[in-house]
Amino acid sequence: MKLTWYIKRLKVMGLRETVHRVYEQLSLQWLRIQQSRRKFVEPDPSSFSFCAGSQAQLPTLQWDRHANREKASSLLAGQWSALGFGWQWQSAGDWRRAPDTGSLWPDVFFGAIPYRQGNPYGDIRVAWEPSRLQQLVSLALLAQDDASRETAVRCFEQQLLSWVKSNPPYLGIHYVSAMECGLRLIAVCHATDMIRPYLQNSERVWSAVLQLVEGHADLIIKRLSLYSSAGNHTLAETAGLIYAGVLFPELNNAAKWKRVGLPLFEREADRQFNQDGGGIEQAFGYHLFVTDLANIVSALLASKGQPSATVQRIVDQACEFLSELFNSEFELPNVGDNDGGYALSPYLLSSKQLAKPRDGIRTFPDSGYSVFRDTSETGRMILFDHGPLGMAPSYGHGHSDCLSIIWREKNETLLLDAGTYTYTGDQRWRQYFRGVSAHNTVAVNHRHQARHESAFMWSAPYTPCLLDLPSRIDGYDVLLAYHTGYEDQGLRHYRCVIIGPEGDALVWDQLAALGPVGSETYASLFWHVGGQFLSENEDGGVFSTSTTSGAALNIDITGGDITVHYGDEDVPIGWHSPTYGEKLPIYTVEARHSGIFPHEFYTYISPASATISDHKKDQFETVLEKLRSYI
Repeated sequence: MKLTWYIKRLKVMGLRETVHRVYEQLSLQWLRIQQSRRKFVEPDPSSFSFCAGSQAQLPTLQWDRHANREKASSLLAGQWSALGFGWQWQSAGDWRRAPDTGSLWPDVFFGAIPYRQGNPYGDIRVAWEPSRLQQLVSLALLAQDDASRETAVRCFEQQLLSWVKSNPPYLGIHYVSAMECGLRLIAVCHATDMIRPYLQNSERVWSAVLQLVEGHADLIIKRLSLYSSAGNHTLAETAGLIYAGVLFPELNNAAKWKRVGLPLFEREADRQFNQDGGGIEQAFGYHLFVTDLANIVSALLASKGQPSATVQRIVDQACEFLSELFNSEFELPNVGDNDGGYALSPYLLSSKQLAKPRDGIRTFPDSGYSVFRDTSETGRMILFDHGPLGMAPSYGHGHSDCLSIIWREKNETLLLDAGTYTYTGDQRWRQYFRGVSAHNTVAVNHRHQARHESAFMWSAPYTPCLLDLPSRIDGYDVLLAYHTGYEDQGLRHYRCVIIGPEGDALVWDQLAALGPVGSETYASLFWHVGGQFLSENEDGGVFSTSTTSGAALNIDITGGDITVHYGDEDVPIGWHSPTYGEKLPIYTVEARHSGIFPHEFYTYISPASATISDHKKDQFETVLEKLRSYI
């Protein structure tokens, strides 16, 4: 398995990167030798400006303090969510314990630990979560309240000192990822800055902070994610270098950390954020993650009189993009990979704002999304994904979801994306959740729209295209797009979305034949349904769903034989992962056509309990006929 992975990685690496990787491996062995000889000399915290002051050194950020207080009892008991698994700090060994399996990860040099898929310990991403130390930020927020201050400060000091003592550089899994080191460094800086007036063991705490910052920054700069690995990891790593370089200028390598970190952060942010505010990873959870990183870096630099116009421009554009997607609870549609991670804290509000109410469609052409919203009481949002697979060359966090639709009413998602569930766990589930059959789109022969290579690698990416046509026809909002993912099978998938003035819609799919099509070829249209599902006329393809909040949809499908799936372990199909590590059964409707192509599917969707009338269907057909001329 390891050899296969290396072969696939080599395919996306050029000569320069290959040389860099060889050098990186040699450096790793030298680091291993250095680690055995490394001795940390405790500096005097009073000689460091960040440690010595009694006033906050970092800019004030916006926090959801109410939501943080709601978790007070668990936080003060040392509990923290580990991506769907419970975790509680009790002793030094807990930092190595796998929340998903209970196993202990090895306490050896990080480069010698097997952590990829098939390792005997568990999902390393789950084990990393508590050691991001972002719970310290929450404890620091609780320390602002008189009632919880004493316990919060005690828990804060115990956990921070325990982590530093239990994880000397560079032993254990928490040094495997330079990104994790960057996030941990940032969290510790913010948390300690907020709690500084209340520390009971300030000298020990500041000494631990200095040891962590210096050890982490020295490692990060040696192990930056570059070339084909450049992505959100690079932004987290360079953000850590910026924090270390700006806040601790007295450390020997501080100038180098900033000199390397800041221009690389600006360059990568400019590459990873599109001009329309979206992200090239095609994963909304990660887009909020990197937007938060850019936001706090911009705030830090501005507070020190060193503003970055590049980073602030990116923040402004990204926040506007996200504002179109948030519901009133600041939840995003579950597009692309999402492991539930945060740049600093789930309670950070700096990048969260709501767009002004509007009616109609707004398209983000660079990122490949169109968002229909209206000013009705339902807060309706319909998202049409006509974007690319993800960030080249590996497309690691993208899903095979082109032309998929997500439909939200009253803050609740009624036509949903199945989610992520796992990265390095059971690869059968990894393939399902990132694959085409887990999304509201069409599959041909149950094949993905691109070629699945590994847990974080696709090849043979499709090309999407949103056709240039009037945004409204006869008072109807219209979108028409296609992708090339099935052209090797002789078919091109077109999807047209027509939204009526009353909020109902026609989703029309055409599998256009580009040449001879195999006689055994079949196409499957999938709809993944949230809420309380009801089969009104299964043979006729009529279904409905509703929620306790009063949100409802009626779905009327024609064009294929109907099968309703629910929590099928064998295929698999009919599953939803609302958060990483969690898997719940849901209803998935499949309409399958076999035989002659070209072929069309019709799906009429009404935001009510009643089906769309024949008269309305005729009106939709009239608009559709005008759109056919664009194909």
